[in-house]
Amino acid sequence: MSHDDRVVVDSRPNMVTNSEPDPASRSRAPITLSAVLVAKNAAATIAKAIRAVRFCDEIVVIVDQESTDETEAIARRYADQVDLRPWMGYGPTKRAAIDLARGRWILIIDSDEEVSPELAVAISEAIRNGKDADIAAYALRRRTRYLGRWMKHGDWGRDRVVRLFDRTRAELSDDPVHESVHAPGDTPALHGLLLHEGDQTLPSYLARLDRYTTLAAQSLFDKGRRSSWLSITVRPAFKFIQAYILRMGFLDGWQGLVLAFYSSVYVFTKYAKLMQLERDHITSSK
Repeated sequence: MSHDDRVVVDSRPNMVTNSEPDPASRSRAPITLSAVLVAKNAAATIAKAIRAVRFCDEIVVIVDQESTDETEAIARRYADQVDLRPWMGYGPTKRAAIDLARGRWILIIDSDEEVSPELAVAISEAIRNGKDADIAAYALRRRTRYLGRWMKHGDWGRDRVVRLFDRTRAELSDDPVHESVHAPGDTPALHGLLLHEGDQTLPSYLARLDRYTTLAAQSLFDKGRRSSWLSITVRPAFKFIQAYILRMGFLDGWQGLVLAFYSSVYVFTKYAKLMQLERDHITSSK
């Protein structure tokens, strides 16, 4: 069994300890590191997500005001700040959460993610030891559970997301989907895993794919990007070859095949929707 396997299987029951500081002591402590989350209908996962970042100096959560479950109540039970707001897109909503935070260093996690104990230690050491003062942001190695399997190969097997950054030297983009941190210099990956509970059923994954491709197509259109026949033919085919063969997605069993196939569908659908937006724009301009 590899080290990563031990992290995924054995660390999860130990994510929460009895050594968490009480709210009063947290409020008196200096604020250096702030964890920020945005959530909608995340009652099933948000408690674990928040508990896993209790090592941070403060936790800020923005809850979509259209949430219909207990997400807000659970967030208020564990977080230091909770704000109920209308959804503005992933980038703008997370930027709003960052504006509420007081720490110089920002850790962004999603409501279906958990910081492993090893990663928590690595994050604390990175920003408090001051050994790498020239680094403005760090990447986290994310491991996703998809359709019941932890994906170790393909596109998701090498997943790195820049989520920890110094807000005085780096910033989060305001893209409505696939937002990213813009930082100068290198963004080294920290030790440990960011554990992501992905979609466990195809219907939920396909619903997400539909939402994300719509947002991605609109974002491309707003930036002046245009589609082409190559975009909806060659790009999807290459994506499948890349994910399933070149990045060895076949080693992830039937889930690897499904993910590679729908990754190519994602690319096709995104550019097909972009093409439709272009044609709708031309028609409305006549």
